[in-house]
Amino acid sequence: MTDLSNPYASPELPPERDELYERRTIVGHFSVDEFTQRDGARGYRIRHVIWLLASLWPLLVMIPLPLLLWRGDPTRLVVGMLLVFVVGSFVTIGIHVSLDWSIFWHNLRQLRKHRVVGALGPWQVTIDEQTIHIRTRQGTEEWPLKHVRRMELAKRPVVLWLEHDLAIAIPKHGDYGEDDYAAVCKTLRSRIPHIGGKLAKWR
Repeated sequence: MTDLSNPYASPELPPERDELYERRTIVGHFSVDEFTQRDGARGYRIRHVIWLLASLWPLLVMIPLPLLLWRGDPTRLVVGMLLVFVVGSFVTIGIHVSLDWSIFWHNLRQLRKHRVVGALGPWQVTIDEQTIHIRTRQGTEEWPLKHVRRMELAKRPVVLWLEHDLAIAIPKHGDYGEDDYAAVCKTLRSRIPHIGGKLAKWR
């Protein structure tokens, strides 16, 4: 309760007001362009095992190289170990970059061919406690939040996976009424708790 003896005490808001705020429906209006689509396509669903194998197999293949070059000469052994480190590192980086681009273009193709969320131009996104409803110039569709996955990438818009291989971005430039983007992100975290690890295992 507010301290009546202190005229400078801050008034306390009734708890039911906070509950109503957390249960509010978010309505966003924004325009989707190719850059917004690309932000959505950056979400990854690759399995951790594949990523780990892509990192390790070049090094595992090249481990015998120092032994083959050794022949009793320590200099050859050092040269072989340097080759394993340098070449293995570049090959691993190349594999990761290739995987990144392959996943990115696959996600972008899936998004663009969808009958509703593949549309450019004005969007209206409505998110309540149970569903996310999207209206574009090509139609409307909704998805239950219990099946939606969320990803937050560094300095990028929030990415929502609506279906297997179908992700959209909730852009920072949208008009969300009385909510700013930070408030929208906070609410999405509470309603869509499934992120990263869950997403990587999701089928």
